[in-house]
Amino acid sequence: MTDDFIIDRLFRVIDIRYDLDLSEREFIKGLHILLRGTFDQQMNFCYKVYDLSGIKMIRREEIYQLLKGCMNACQEEDIHPQEAVRDLVDIILKMLDIDKDGIISIEDFRKACQQNKLLMESLGFCLVADREKLAYDRILRMQIPKEISKIN
Repeated sequence: MTDDFIIDRLFRVIDIRYDLDLSEREFIKGLHILLRGTFDQQMNFCYKVYDLSGIKMIRREEIYQLLKGCMNACQEEDIHPQEAVRDLVDIILKMLDIDKDGIISIEDFRKACQQNKLLMESLGFCLVADREKLAYDRILRMQIPKEISKIN
């Protein structure tokens, strides 16, 4: 998965009007979920990012699509990137497909992530790291008093 691909997916999930233009409300809501969202909000957000078809089922082909870019960096001759991705897809399915029906439903994803929060980003990084959240909070706390003093 490339950065451009995941950024496009993030944008599409935040763009709830599907007009390829983020309104101020969409942007703020998306930012809120990324920075301060509850476990369920962030889990649902990640699931929507990974559900490429938008049918509330993540299938083997979608997992392959999400992971194939990460294996392009394989430089060793004895590693075949396509085989490595297929193996990784099998591992991900074993971890996330709780009911073993060959697809990852939102219920499967929720149960797996409740057992191990790290699985929430097992198909790609789409949340803000805690370190960046803290930095954002510090900047925001410094800016709010300045903005309030401008109003008075």
